Amino acid sequence: MLIVNQILTPTLQSTRLSGPHRVLAVDKARSIAWCIPLPQSQKNGRRKGYVLGPRAFALDALESALSQDELRVARFTPPGHWLMSDEDYVDEITDESERLRRRDRLKKRDRRWAMIKPIIEQLEGGCFRHSLIRKLVLEQAGVQHVSAPTVYRTLHVYWANGSTLNGLFPESHRCGAKGQQRRQYQRRQSRLPHQNSATTKAPFFLSQRDKDRLALGYTLISPKRTPQKAYTETCIAFWSSMTIDELGGKHVKLLPPDQRPTPRHFRYWGAKTTGSSARAVRLGLGRRAAATHRGGSARDLAAAVGQVAMFDATSADVYLTSMRSRLEKLPPMTRSLVMDVRSTAYMGVYCGWDHPSPRTGLRTIYCAATNKVELCKRFDITIGEDDWPGMLFRVYLVDNGELKAASVTEAEQQVGFGMEFARTYHGSSKGTVETQHRTDHKKVDHQLAGTTHGKRRERGMPHPADDALLNYWEYMRELLLWILEYNQQEVKHLAPTAMLNAGVRPTRINVFKWLRDHGQRADIPCDLDQLRALTLPEWRAVIQYNGIVVKSPDGNRNLGDLRFFCEELRGDPRFVRASTERKVLPASVRFEPENIAELWLPSSRGLLRVANVVSDREAMRLDTVADMEHRYVLDAPVRRQRAIEQEQNEVDTALRRDAITIQAARELQAEIQAAKKKPSKTSQRKNLRRNAIREQELVEKIHHPGPSRSTSSTSPIQSSSPTGDSAAENAVDAFLGGL
Repeated sequence: MLIVNQILTPTLQSTRLSGPHRVLAVDKARSIAWCIPLPQSQKNGRRKGYVLGPRAFALDALESALSQDELRVARFTPPGHWLMSDEDYVDEITDESERLRRRDRLKKRDRRWAMIKPIIEQLEGGCFRHSLIRKLVLEQAGVQHVSAPTVYRTLHVYWANGSTLNGLFPESHRCGAKGQQRRQYQRRQSRLPHQNSATTKAPFFLSQRDKDRLALGYTLISPKRTPQKAYTETCIAFWSSMTIDELGGKHVKLLPPDQRPTPRHFRYWGAKTTGSSARAVRLGLGRRAAATHRGGSARDLAAAVGQVAMFDATSADVYLTSMRSRLEKLPPMTRSLVMDVRSTAYMGVYCGWDHPSPRTGLRTIYCAATNKVELCKRFDITIGEDDWPGMLFRVYLVDNGELKAASVTEAEQQVGFGMEFARTYHGSSKGTVETQHRTDHKKVDHQLAGTTHGKRRERGMPHPADDALLNYWEYMRELLLWILEYNQQEVKHLAPTAMLNAGVRPTRINVFKWLRDHGQRADIPCDLDQLRALTLPEWRAVIQYNGIVVKSPDGNRNLGDLRFFCEELRGDPRFVRASTERKVLPASVRFEPENIAELWLPSSRGLLRVANVVSDREAMRLDTVADMEHRYVLDAPVRRQRAIEQEQNEVDTALRRDAITIQAARELQAEIQAAKKKPSKTSQRKNLRRNAIREQELVEKIHHPGPSRSTSSTSPIQSSSPTGDSAAENAVDAFLGGL
């Protein structure tokens, strides 16, 4: 069965299609499918700047070719920069000139979209007849003051790239053969750059052998050898001539400037071709890694799954306790839900202490689009891959509030889903999900300790927080178990007759899967990485030499307990700069504060999953950023007391050391005054090794005394002066006598 946005690729024995085609629309009434070829590549590897227009194929013929293996369904992996928001696309690069070029590409993309947007809006019915398209193209060409082929080319590229806004990006980022060394040729110049052409020589062009020699010479640079000296020695070794005079003396003469590299060549190519990877290339060991419902039943809104979903948020009505201590109380969370209108099954959920906002709404939409295996696994619930599937709905029916924002609009344009806003103060517009909130409160929230029972506390009433016992992990586990139980409830009035005749149990989730698997679906195919990049909340972080550290919600400090790293991060230009220059670079990541086990970093190579490498397994399973912030606030008095103790300890240490120093100086002066002759500084520095041996014997004698000091044949103290005992020796004897 053909699905919109599928990629069909012919096999060797196929004559149906000349190359990979994308399915644009399936018209079952006329039994045709509209397809468009994908952009082709030239022999030199460059992509052609044009795409042929859509064509109509017999639906039965394509489905027959698929079943006979003449056609196959291919997977299309979009470029990494298609998955990035406009802000992430610009902020990824630290070079200001490249930022300007990226902003220019965004402007060109927006101009192309403005050119074809009226045409796309008038072709939403799925009809791609040439006569209709040509009429619209000619009208738009006159309005935009461009040629008709320009409009055709832009329109075809948009369709061929999956009707994605970022598919209109110009391919100028591929210019210049990035990552490859440009070959240099010793070619004749038509005009020399200087006026005196008689004495001006052509510049020196480096061969690969010359670059290798510069790399060897660049390794000579050391603290004792400056770059200029290393350059000179390299030229002497490779670009010089030697003569021997009559007396056998050797004279070295450098080659003319047009026959040897310049110091600029030495600095550039020496640094570029020096390192383990470049050395492996030279030695041949490897290659360098280079979218308002009014009235009617909710079921009237959708005839298929994926067509319409209801989104709403409500209070959880339960006070919780902290992961750290049951004595620390937390306010009720906000719970957001996505419900499929056709089957009334819950498809996505999000709970957190954030107020309803575009960020929480997009996170719930993302949860609804994915399967919930990993979500349930975090709370010790085991389900199968298809026990709670995901789907991106075409339209979301929402309130006039949290999902009215620029970030939501950008996600709509990039992915293709839409928002329909219910009438203000009319809960009946979303009656199904509003009624289900009341059921959820009765089944879960109002049966747990610390519940508010949906009522505001009046004066004199006991506070619900006094009865709070459960923490976030325990509450989420109970909520997820209830949702799984709710999705398994039978709803025969929603089940198709064919499903009942087949003997399938008519539960909500089974109704959803039956309609999905039997072609009654109107969802939007999407790339999960692209959806994740647009829906997960942005979080401020910093990239440093040992990974990524996220910041606190207010952005004022780093959360040192949360450091993230992965091997793919080593190739990110921001990490390379932070690790080599030991700098801390600001970054914007995709991070769920309720899941500290991972974050996602937008990059030109796609969305990188970066794992938590500091927290232990128990913390990643139970802890949240909210708990960490709560502990930070509660620990403030302890931190202040420790700071006071540390400062006092530093004061005590300084005073103690000053007292020791003063006492030692007094004893030194006493010894000098007791001596008959003032010792010189030179005499005090003599025999350091012998003094160390005698002192070691004295230390061992103190810590490991013998059986009897009076019977010792040798004394550990020998007079350092033939004149007799000194004050220091008397002090040591007095000390030993007291042992």
